[in-house]
Amino acid sequence: MIASYIGSVFLDAYNVREGTDYDGKRFFAEVMFPLFFDHEKYMLWPSNSPFVQGVKKGKPFTPAERAEKLSVLQKSIDTATQADASIALGFPAAGVTGTTSGQVTHMKMPLESEDYYLSWIGAALGIGVSGGWAILLDKPEILLAVFDGWRYYRELLDGVPQSEPNKVLTWNGCWIRHRYDTDMSFDAEHPTDDFVPHERVLRGEKTGFETVGWAEVMQGIARYFPNERLMGYIWKLGQTNETIGFIPFELPEIVRPLDLYIKWFGLNSARKARALFGTAVAFERCCQRGSIGIFAMEPEGLRDIMTGRKALKYKPDDEQNQVKFQTYLTWILAMLNNEEMWNKAEEIARCLYQFTQNGKTGRTVRSNLVEKEVLGASTRKALLKALDDVKKELSANESIGEYDEFGKLIHMMLPENVSYFMTLVRFRYTTVKFNSNL
Repeated sequence: MIASYIGSVFLDAYNVREGTDYDGKRFFAEVMFPLFFDHEKYMLWPSNSPFVQGVKKGKPFTPAERAEKLSVLQKSIDTATQADASIALGFPAAGVTGTTSGQVTHMKMPLESEDYYLSWIGAALGIGVSGGWAILLDKPEILLAVFDGWRYYRELLDGVPQSEPNKVLTWNGCWIRHRYDTDMSFDAEHPTDDFVPHERVLRGEKTGFETVGWAEVMQGIARYFPNERLMGYIWKLGQTNETIGFIPFELPEIVRPLDLYIKWFGLNSARKARALFGTAVAFERCCQRGSIGIFAMEPEGLRDIMTGRKALKYKPDDEQNQVKFQTYLTWILAMLNNEEMWNKAEEIARCLYQFTQNGKTGRTVRSNLVEKEVLGASTRKALLKALDDVKKELSANESIGEYDEFGKLIHMMLPENVSYFMTLVRFRYTTVKFNSNL
């Protein structure tokens, strides 16, 4: 049903934009069938449908046979008393033994042939992301953008013999990442400029393209629609359909780390940073929260650094390390939701580093006190005790006021924010120490 709904939303928007009056049946026959199935290479492999029944490896259907398959589908839809996966994409298999027949409602749904055709359109508009999942969004602008990319996949299939067929959902993901790019530079007059899907060579010398991460897609969309909450339907279309269900995407939260990255570090490396956000856990795990927001944008590897399982590495001459480092910084800052913490963390980091360079005791003693006790504290109680130890080491000409302010800030901070803020301080301390030793 959801695929039919998506197809309906798209078709209404398409008719308005193009000044046409297509219904589902005409659009499928006149637009979708010629593009998707009236070629030796299909753009989509609709399991159980007439288009794949009787296909033999290495022997694609002739034009006459393809026309006959279309006719068979149309007759099946016209005479259907109940929808199944052979005539409506995303619907269950006929009977009770098929692999997609589970959890089927006993309710009699008021479906018509139009709904069956719309399901084909809607299913093909899914945005494929890593893990084999597809995201269906009901925002007309995005659905039209997905459709606009279809013709270029067809051109690739027809123009490059080794290109992999049946991957329109993966293609949709690549296209939408390009259409809603980080720098918002998409040119409608030259839509394929700078569009190069990441290719990969498959066994049998086929050339495909890598699926994109869900966060890359949604961050790009969020830059264009930064104040919206989109409801997405998450599913897999194949031999055995799987579904996560309806998941809301909180676009203001999703885009916040990327916006901060661009603000603090510029656009030049933002595209690389975009690929790192949202990689800490699998998409399915992100969906378990019930919505996709700021927590889901955590970059891979940061949690190990926050918990001390891995050491923090800072290599400003290594671009990859630098982008990762900056990505970590901006996600933490986004979690704190207070940009003033950026400067406050640096003030504290400079103060702590200055402490290690002065005083009546050896620098090693002071460095261990700061780097192991203060920056290594895992709880607020341990941190405040470490600050008290620092204050005891201060000489008469060293001010205690900054440490008192630091302690007050930590004491007043929400418990869940202490770990984030102290990780930010550790990052800032690392850069201050590095730059001071140059």
